[in-house]
Amino acid sequence: MNPISTRPCRPWLTLALLILALSSNATAQDNRQPADKEYEVGATLWQQSAGEERALAYQAFALARMMLDRDLTRRSRMKRAVIVDVDETILDNSRHEAWQIKNHRNYNAQAWTEWCNRAVADAVPGAVEFLRYANSRGVRVFYITNRKDIEKEGTARNLKRLGFPEVTDETLLIRTDPDTSKSPGV
Repeated sequence: MNPISTRPCRPWLTLALLILALSSNATAQDNRQPADKEYEVGATLWQQSAGEERALAYQAFALARMMLDRDLTRRSRMKRAVIVDVDETILDNSRHEAWQIKNHRNYNAQAWTEWCNRAVADAVPGAVEFLRYANSRGVRVFYITNRKDIEKEGTARNLKRLGFPEVTDETLLIRTDPDTSKSPGV
């Protein structure tokens, strides 16, 4: 006879093990376990507060202006355009990332859509000035993003609120492939 079967049954132990197994399975399935975002803290703090980050952004847009000016001195009958990505190129979403860190949350499509539609992202330093300059020189500005159709209105409001030029349905181009499942900015 098996020695384990001769021991008295401990229903509380069986119940505890069953609850533990079920709760760990449910947590793994619906991803409600708090996210470990500690590795992102330094990068987010740097993006939000480092003078170097601001200086690098201004430097990039100053170089873009120089290149645009050089291009505009060349004789061409072609119309000029500047095409920019939205997320982390001209819009700074680090406040949303900080919220995720503070609340131990992983990327969530619903929370991202809510963030986009609140229209409260800041501009990357130098972005508004550069694109206004390009627009003032007759260069058409196009904004492209991996954001979804449900986020387009909020994105347009955000860009307009910050003073980006000529934000229209024609110049703000969003993701149109519904099968794309990548997170924003990827």
